[in-house]
Parts: sequence; C-alpha cells; structure tokens
Amino acid sequence: NYFITLEMKFLLVLFLIQNLFSQQSNEKSLTENTVNFNDLIKHEEIFYLKQKDNSYTGSVVVLDSLNKIILKGQMIDGKTSGMWTHYFPSGEIHAIFTVKNDKLNGNFKQYYPSSILHKEGSFIDGEMDGIWKLYNLNSQLLFSIKYDIGKVVY
Repeated sequence: NYFITLEMKFLLVLFLIQNLFSQQSNEKSLTENTVNFNDLIKHEEIFYLKQKDNSYTGSVVVLDSLNKIILKGQMIDGKTSGMWTHYFPSGEIHAIFTVKNDKLNGNFKQYYPSSILHKEGSFIDGEMDGIWKLYNLNSQLLFSIKYDIGKVVY
C-alpha cells in the first residue's frame, strides 16, 4: 500500500514541478486540440485556459525542459478525467491510468523501462480496489494483494 501511495504522490509532485519550472512548449509540436499544462491556470480547483472564462475541456500534455511529452491526458470541465499516460524520458510508457474528477478511478498499469508490466490494479475514488499484482522483470508474478476500497483484505 505504501509503495503505490508513494507512486501516486510522485505523479502529483510531477504535475506541480512541471507547472512551476518547465519551459514554455514548442506550440508547433502540439496538435490543435492539445494544450500545454503550463497554458492552464487553476482557480478554485478548476483549470482554465489563460485569458479564457470557461473551464477547459480537451487534451493536455506536460512537457519536460526539452519539450518531450512526459504526461498526457484529458480534462473535462476543468478537471482531469479519462485515460492518462505517463512516459519515461526515453518516450516509453511508464504508466497508464484512468482519472475521473481529479481522482484515480479505474485501471492502473505501470511498466518497467523495458515495457514489461511492473504492476497493475484498479482504483475507486482514489483508493486501491480489487486485486493488485506486482511482477518482476521476467514478467513473473511476485505477489498480489486484494484491496476493498483502500483497505487490505489479504
């Protein structure tokens, strides 16, 4: 439970660091319907495009200092929602997860840099739920833990 919680904290810190310190994006590298996270402002827990009055709905990317995408996903009515993908600096997928109203909801998968599945499970309202599995680099199941909305069952 602690290991997964630490991973989620890492993703949240990543968002904050990118918001505060990353360079402006090369807008030509983004599609018309995608905005850089740095082009959004947060007011009362809702994200807006700078200079706009409506909450933001659409695709979002977080870029590193070299303008590589490290996180991409969707926002609906100014809140993170839908499928999100976190990338290693190499461009390989690090994690895929689902968010609804700014909380982890649904399937979660995390990979080793070699694209081998590391762990998988699901969330309900930000809490681990169901069976979570952890694998080694040989794709062998190391162990599994069953959760009931954040509480370890076995």
